[in-house]
Amino acid sequence: SQPHSFAIGVLCEIGNHGGQGSPRGLASALMSLLDIDQTSFSSEHCLDMHALLESFSGIRMPRREHYLAGGRWARQSYYEALTHAARSILDDAEPYMALKVHIQRVRHAVETDPLPIPKEQLSPTDHNGDTNTIGMEFENDYQDDGEKKQLTDSIKHAKDAIATADNFAKNIMKSDFNEKKEKAVGLYREAFKACASVLELDKLAFQAPWFKSFYRRNYDALMIKSIYDNLMEDVDKVKEWLEELRKGADAVIEKTKGDDMENDKTGIMGDAVTVSAKKDEKQGNGVNEDEKKEHFSFLSLEDRDDQDI
Repeated sequence: SQPHSFAIGVLCEIGNHGGQGSPRGLASALMSLLDIDQTSFSSEHCLDMHALLESFSGIRMPRREHYLAGGRWARQSYYEALTHAARSILDDAEPYMALKVHIQRVRHAVETDPLPIPKEQLSPTDHNGDTNTIGMEFENDYQDDGEKKQLTDSIKHAKDAIATADNFAKNIMKSDFNEKKEKAVGLYREAFKACASVLELDKLAFQAPWFKSFYRRNYDALMIKSIYDNLMEDVDKVKEWLEELRKGADAVIEKTKGDDMENDKTGIMGDAVTVSAKKDEKQGNGVNEDEKKEHFSFLSLEDRDDQDI
């Protein structure tokens, strides 16, 4: 299923010990590969390695039996024939090697360069010079005012399309959902098309907060839809998983409620005792030491520091 260039690239990597391709190394690898031991297999299950490599590479592979005594090419060298095939493979692999070297060595940025951001976040001013959230400061190849305005208008259109779809979907959730859901789907499709238009003009637009938020919501919706479909179709153990998930959520909620109630009780009791103690102090030492100790035992550590007992 792979293209011809893929097989040539694989064979080139086998003989690429020196970095630029070695006919001798590839010839040795081909000799081992073509004469691989298949005695563990029955005859009907053995692979014809020569035919296999020829179908992959399009290059004729020499057979050892043709170079033995009584063979077709007995007066010639089998190894020399393999070397010739290896050279042909490496010649066909030159485009692959050129692409590989280009990818490995060409760097469009270094670690010290700032992270790339969407063009709309490069400047707080728009194409008219006014302060706006859709401002852009383009690089040299994007100085044309027409391109600036095109991207600005595309961003505004995408945001308006998202807001329109969201408002419509929100309004039909309470009533008429089944009758108008198709229209809501159509509005969201238009919003997706608008976002795609922005992405064509700025490849980094997906990093903008509004763009990222919209696609994150859709990703979450797809996950929920997938879980719902698996639940309805009883796939694997989705029902058991959701039940355990529900139990875990209920336990967390109950624990949170219990902690909140305990904190409320402690806070109310501490406040009441503190107010009572301060009231007694204002009345002029009308409380004996035992009563003060009784009040003191209900106070929190912070309130105890305020009491001179």
